[in-house]
Amino acid sequence: MTPTEVTGKNGDIYSLRKVNFQDTAECQAYVKLITDIEGVSVDESYFLPQDKIDFKREYLSFVIVKNGKPVCLLVSYFRLADNSLPMDSVYIHRLVTSREERRNGLAEHLLNFAIDYYYQNLSWLQNISIQVTAKPVNIAASSLYSKVGFKLFGEKVYPNKIDKILIYRRVQNASKLACHEDLFTNPRLTDESSGKSRDLTFYFSTSSKEKKQQFKWLFSLYNLKLDFYDLGSELIEPQVDNIPGQSLELLVRYPLKNAARFINKVPFFVEDTSLYIEEFNSDFDNAPELPGQDTKRWWRQLKNEGVLKLLANSKKRKARYVSLIGCFFGPGSYVVGKSEINGRIADEAKSSENSEQRFPKTNPWFFHQIFVPEGYSKQLSLLNQQDFTIIDYRRKALEDLLVNVKEEIIKSGEQTEINFNG
Repeated sequence: MTPTEVTGKNGDIYSLRKVNFQDTAECQAYVKLITDIEGVSVDESYFLPQDKIDFKREYLSFVIVKNGKPVCLLVSYFRLADNSLPMDSVYIHRLVTSREERRNGLAEHLLNFAIDYYYQNLSWLQNISIQVTAKPVNIAASSLYSKVGFKLFGEKVYPNKIDKILIYRRVQNASKLACHEDLFTNPRLTDESSGKSRDLTFYFSTSSKEKKQQFKWLFSLYNLKLDFYDLGSELIEPQVDNIPGQSLELLVRYPLKNAARFINKVPFFVEDTSLYIEEFNSDFDNAPELPGQDTKRWWRQLKNEGVLKLLANSKKRKARYVSLIGCFFGPGSYVVGKSEINGRIADEAKSSENSEQRFPKTNPWFFHQIFVPEGYSKQLSLLNQQDFTIIDYRRKALEDLLVNVKEEIIKSGEQTEINFNG
């Protein structure tokens, strides 16, 4: 990258360039700049290669220099989904400005430059994230990130502080989508040893507007594209009576196998969600069956009110959601992802207008209105965006699917054996 000239509010000219993590003297200057912040302590080891902190950091970090001295520093790396931020993103780990250069517009300029650079040079990237101290509040940083366009996703609680988790989405940057060769491929599904880029577009068939919205959101959490084409529900909806054996995976493998000759765009996936309730199973812990594969039929016939009536005098209210996503890559090539969450059936159905407005980032319908997840005191339908996304059984099944797909890519040793031909 060629250094870029930057003009501060004071009229001075600065140089913006990538950070050089290999230059010892430069890294020492960065340490001095960072430790000038009250309460922050780092040493030169921060700039040495580390498992997570170093992930693609050399591609994603920038510095503004004046007279050979760093005065504004942005350090980012690629962060995989975790329990506080359940999405893959370019994570801005540090943004610092020297005391003498504050209120000179450098941090805002560097932040805007980095966002544009990421989207222009990583065609697949959807998500950028950052954390900012909420308690005690960092007013200057919060105002800057809000001005640039970051939105609140949730919180992360530490022993001595609370951070706000903010995200920035590609759709906010739609006017700046210049296409360059990608700096690196999407780590979620790439065998790093091959270094090859792929068009990571998955395909799904549904006539439901809500499902389209929900799965587009879920796939975007992993910086993956999703497109749709109609195969007809009779081909891809799991048919209970036609599933041989007891393997849950057959709920998604079987319809894929039946529809294989009609699938002309891959990877193509189907999903199935089952709810199990203790009262209706003699061995709930080890071999539950009901409502299970009949969950959709129970919903059509009983809804929440009907299930609650059946449980009116029962103390056997343990419940479990199981989600399966099966993916077809070509003749004989199938990969399955699975997840489950445990909970209990509440005494009443509840939802909220706020949850409905936040769909698809929450999901306030279906049996979610009576299902209380383990570790929570309220129904799935009432959870905020962060909590719902963290425990969302469909998201977890998708992540498990992607882990299994990547294992297949690595085992094959050559990505062409897993066909992405979208």
